Formats: sequence, C-alpha cells, structure tokens
Amino acid sequence: MDTYLILVLTVMAVTIIGLLLYITNKNRIKEGSKRLIRERGAEASKGHKTAGSSPSSGRGNTDGPPSILIVDDQAAIRMLLAEVFQSSGLIVHEASSGKTAIEQFRDHRVDFVLLDLKMPDMDGLEALKEIRRMDPHVQTVMISAYGDVDKVETARKLGVEKFFTKPFDIEKLRRYVLQQLQVVDR
Repeated sequence: MDTYLILVLTVMAVTIIGLLLYITNKNRIKEGSKRLIRERGAEASKGHKTAGSSPSSGRGNTDGPPSILIVDDQAAIRMLLAEVFQSSGLIVHEASSGKTAIEQFRDHRVDFVLLDLKMPDMDGLEALKEIRRMDPHVQTVMISAYGDVDKVETARKLGVEKFFTKPFDIEKLRRYVLQQLQVVDR
C-alpha cells in the first residue's frame, strides 16, 4: 500500500509540475507550432510530402494536419498531452485503455501513437500488436514509469524506436513527436 501511495503521489506531483511547465512555456510552444504550420505549408506547396502522406503510413491521407493517438490510463496525463499537441496544431485522439486505443485507431486516421506501457485491461504491448496488424508502419512512442527490460525489447521488435520514462520532459516529447511527423521527400 505504501509503494502504491508513493507512486500515486509521484505521478500527481509530476503531472502538476508538467502543467506548470506547460503554462510557463505555452507562448513558446504556440510560436513553435505556428512556425511548424508555416513550414509544413511551404513544404506542401513545393510538392514535398507531409505527415500522413508517407509511404510508410498506409492509413494516412494529406487532408488536414497530422493526428496523434494518446493512450494512457491516467486522465491527467492524457489531458496535459492533449493540450500540448492540440496547441501544436495536431488532431488529438485519446484512449484510456488498450481496448479503446484499438477502437480509436480503427475509427480514425492516426499518424502517430503515444502509448503507455502499463495499463489495467490490456498493456501497451498487447494494444501495439493489434495496432501493428492494422498498420505495421505507424510511428509509435512508448511512455512508462516502469523499466522492464524484456518489455522494452519486445516493444523495439514491434517497431518502437523511442521510450520516454515517467516523469518525462514534456517539451522533449513534444519536439520529438513534431520532428517525427515532418516527413520530407529528399
């Protein structure tokens, strides 16, 4: 019980700190988002491929901004990440469980998946396996408070290239996702 309470308090503290950091950096994030949208518009007008039109993404289309699916059983983390990525110009879909994530992925165009590893009904690896059946190439990042080496290795085999450990730096996560969504044909 003590370990669980410490974990809950830690997650709450991290979430509050993340919200405070986000609020203080909101103007900087908005300016970066405006720059990204301007760059994406310039690339599109030059005939460059943008997120959603990548040959590696069989689900994407070029209509509208890129989309992200945020999967985490902690509502505060989902809310924080949704606000960050919406402010960055992305379409955001949310899921509180692996099963809901699979439904959201099936029902919406998703260019990027941000997936928690440990969830109550279906862990992130099980959800990722199902998502990979629908689209083997969708870009995916995993976040977790747990560092299980075997699960990390399994995720890598499923195509996950980057992991963020809770508590994570929200600005680094935001920058990483936005960089990955800029697909330029060179």
